[in-house]
Amino acid sequence: MKINERELRRLGNLARLDISEEEMIKMYPEFNKMIDFIEQLDNINTDDVSPLTHIHQYTNTYRKDIIAQKDIKKSILNQAPNKNSDYFKVPKVLQNKK
Repeated sequence: MKINERELRRLGNLARLDISEEEMIKMYPEFNKMIDFIEQLDNINTDDVSPLTHIHQYTNTYRKDIIAQKDIKKSILNQAPNKNSDYFKVPKVLQNKK
């Protein structure tokens, strides 16, 4: 399948590209080379090739859900600038309107 200059301009317009005449002359043969290369892929026999769903042979590889640090609550609260026993203290954001 060859593409003509009119179709190339239309593609450029759809992609919102402002292509000058100079760029069009340069781009036209390069674009047709790309299309020729893609057409070569149609000739490859893929009858015995199964579809690729993952980049590796493993599926659903899970890790064990092991707790690494049980008590980090105290450590985190100790780093807080303002706290009250088990909670962070934050400035009041909302006010009641009466």
